[in-house]
Amino acid sequence: MSYEKPKDRKIRLSILISCCSRLPYFSDALDSFLNSGYHFRNTEFVICDDASPAGGDGETARRYMERHPDLFRMIRHGERQGIARSYHDLVEEARGDYVLIFDADDIFVPFDIDGSMDYLDAHPECAASYGRKRLFNDEEGDIGQVHGGESSLFAMTFDPRIVHNAMLIRVSDLKAAGSYQPTNLGRDGSAADISMWIRLGLLKDLHFEFPLRAFFRVHKRQKSSADNSRYREEYRYLGDKLISADPGLYSALEACRQVTISARQRRIAVMMLGLLYSRTTDLNFKLNYLYAAEQLMPDDYAIYELRAELLLNMGRYQEAFENAFRLFLLHRNGGYAAYQGALKARQAAEKLGYSPAIYSAVEQQILRQIFTLSESQRKLFDFAISTGRRASRA
Repeated sequence: MSYEKPKDRKIRLSILISCCSRLPYFSDALDSFLNSGYHFRNTEFVICDDASPAGGDGETARRYMERHPDLFRMIRHGERQGIARSYHDLVEEARGDYVLIFDADDIFVPFDIDGSMDYLDAHPECAASYGRKRLFNDEEGDIGQVHGGESSLFAMTFDPRIVHNAMLIRVSDLKAAGSYQPTNLGRDGSAADISMWIRLGLLKDLHFEFPLRAFFRVHKRQKSSADNSRYREEYRYLGDKLISADPGLYSALEACRQVTISARQRRIAVMMLGLLYSRTTDLNFKLNYLYAAEQLMPDDYAIYELRAELLLNMGRYQEAFENAFRLFLLHRNGGYAAYQGALKARQAAEKLGYSPAIYSAVEQQILRQIFTLSESQRKLFDFAISTGRRASRA
């Protein structure tokens, strides 16, 4: 395999990977890219070795640099800096117009990278695009979960369904949003990606694409395996940071006062209403915040999903049905929001005495679409599981 030399080509895409361990997965991650069929004509890999131990990921990265000197570059931290600083330094080092973020212990699933970059080129209102990931581990294999769904500003501060792995981000927008920053827990904080999404979402849209982009390996050494109390602490910190950006607006929204919201404030107001929704236990206040958010951003799917769920719990089944149906109509493409719309429409229809058959059929159709792998994806998935099992036994 040969590549054009950096001096002979303009870099359009920088693939960024941070590594810090001695787990036996990094070479699988890199090989999944190199064997994907992507052309790499205007691409570079930039790896941050965050003080990995001897014999660990840093040495693996150096082997790939020796094999592909025109494709791979590496920076190294002499002392452990953590994931936020590593990603920040990688972004500063990147020469591409776009970066693609990837975790060192996962498997890349081929998708139309060029098509996604072309979409972002044509839609400057979008700062990034992302897809879905499927979960597996070395013991059980397929966990039976697929993560990733439509972006919601309303749910950003408490339930973002965005997938960071293989996310494509325009570098200029990422830097304008402040790039990656440590969160409340400092170096070892595990919400640096969520913090970045919040800041990026205040500026521009995040574009969801349905195809899988990664097989996500679940294991005990992950930052994302942190206990729930740590995550709650970080979410609380991120929410408080958002409030501090415009405390007067937050106070007015919290009290449900009449307030004039400028175009510049619309995005932060929707996020704040979502934050208020997540922090109150009063059902009537929750409904008020949902209706207020709808006035500001009527195409945000989470508003209808959460309101349908809330109305179901309150026994207001006709309103729940109408919200669920609106959600389904907004997202007929078969993604997560469409599934939630069909699911809640069926639940409300059953309570109202309507026939739930059509909604049940749509649910099953969408579930099949969500979980079905192509033949090539199935082979890659099975290979990832089998190599992981062998590595864990070794």
